[in-house]
Amino acid sequence: MKAVKIVILLLLFAIVLTFAYQNLEKVDVTFIIWSITLPFSLAIFLSFIIGVLAGGLAIFSLRKKKKDDNCEEQADTKSDKTENFA
Repeated sequence: MKAVKIVILLLLFAIVLTFAYQNLEKVDVTFIIWSITLPFSLAIFLSFIIGVLAGGLAIFSLRKKKKDDNCEEQADTKSDKTENFA
């Protein structure tokens, strides 16, 4: 099983290297007032990384909100039970 994972990772790495090699032409990337010239493959890679970070932050935020909501519900349930004893 470990050998299969290594082979898959090597194939993925080869695909990424091939993509990068075939997309070395320079492109201008402009954002608001900034402008930079970089290889197309690097622009795609940076866009991917920004997307992964944004998605991870969104998922983290939603999970934290859900966890906080569950904690509030449990606190309300516990306070209701303690009021019944009084």
